[in-house]
Amino acid sequence: MQMASLYNSFYIILFTSLIGGVFTIVSFLINRIFRIVLPLWAGFGGMALYVVPVFSPGLFPVSPERQIWVEGYKLASVIWGCGIILSALCCLLRMQMGYRAINCCRICDERHINSICVQCAVAAKLKNIPTVYFGGLDDPACVIGVVHPKIILNKKVAARLSEVQLTAVLEHEIMHIKRGHMVLGRINDVICILNWFNPIAWAAKREFDVLCEIDCDRSALSVLRGKIDHKEYALTMLRLLELSAVGVSVSGVSLSVSGFLLTKRRMVLVMNNRSALYRIFSTLILLTAVILVICFSVKVSRGYFYPYPAYSKGTEYSQAVQP
Repeated sequence: MQMASLYNSFYIILFTSLIGGVFTIVSFLINRIFRIVLPLWAGFGGMALYVVPVFSPGLFPVSPERQIWVEGYKLASVIWGCGIILSALCCLLRMQMGYRAINCCRICDERHINSICVQCAVAAKLKNIPTVYFGGLDDPACVIGVVHPKIILNKKVAARLSEVQLTAVLEHEIMHIKRGHMVLGRINDVICILNWFNPIAWAAKREFDVLCEIDCDRSALSVLRGKIDHKEYALTMLRLLELSAVGVSVSGVSLSVSGFLLTKRRMVLVMNNRSALYRIFSTLILLTAVILVICFSVKVSRGYFYPYPAYSKGTEYSQAVQP
């Protein structure tokens, strides 16, 4: 019975992984052709397609009778199950290393930083004020934890930032907590673990992480309206880019090429304040893409799920295995 559940689960995941991959490719094309960045809802919805099957009504994802095709991919199902276990262990190891990093940090005792954090949390209408820690992580600032998230600052970087820049940095990190990015990130980890064999799923997760950063930029600018403008916010990112560059006197902090490209992309989006007409056009394009992918999923499911091919007359091409 357990092996049958494994086969059926792999059978469903193969279908959802195909549909999710189609949406990811379509979204990448939209980004390259129309220069449209997906909003957070579209990015998370695209990730959900990797695990939530959308199929035509009247079909059954799991066949009520034993099928001969099951024998053909038993080994693949076992390999998929082993890959899930290995990927889950790697994910748990990364989380454990993150919590160990927190234990190596110390609570921020600088009054002006804690005061700015409180002001940013109040402005974002965050109920629980996150604790600020000083640590030596690669990122100048980040959030760690899901249940009780904490903000980790690099002390040497924070010492080189002005009050306006510290406000922008802390508001950005608080928006990660406010917008639930930590929870969404862990959900996407599970999605990628189930689709570990599909490189497009991992590319989609990486793109979703970028969307979370862009979502924080937009939300922080909205909250800080009247205090920090787009130019000052972009200059803050430029300052962090400068402090994170290779060769500066800040030890333990460096920036990869991918980090540089991400910062450049964020700065362009921050400085380009799109019009309402452009946002409406972008939404229509994305909704059209979602509808087309769902229609594609419904159509393909008629030749994939039981009874297949669906609604056709005559004998099914699947053959029941005699007990």
